[in-house]
Amino acid sequence: MTQISSRILEVQAEDYQSCFAQANQLYDQGHYTEALAYYQRALQYQPDDYWGWYRHGSVLEDLGDYTTALQSYQKAVQARPDDYW
Repeated sequence: MTQISSRILEVQAEDYQSCFAQANQLYDQGHYTEALAYYQRALQYQPDDYWGWYRHGSVLEDLGDYTTALQSYQKAVQARPDDYW
C-alpha cells in the first residue's frame, strides 16, 4: 500500500458504508490496490456482504489475481446463492 493510500485509510470514518463508498470511488478511478484495501476493510465490518465480496473479486480480477478473485466470488455466492450477478 502506498503512503498516500495509508493516509487515506487513516482519515476515513470507521464504518462499512464509508469504506465501501471509498472503495468504489477508487476502483472507478483505476486505483485498484487502494480500492482493494478499502473493500477488505469494509468486509471486516460486514463479512457476509454480497456486494463487498463481489466487488472485492472484481478488483482482484483486474489486478490479475484470478485464484483469490474466484475465492471472493465464491463467498459472494455463499452470501446470496440465488443472485444472478
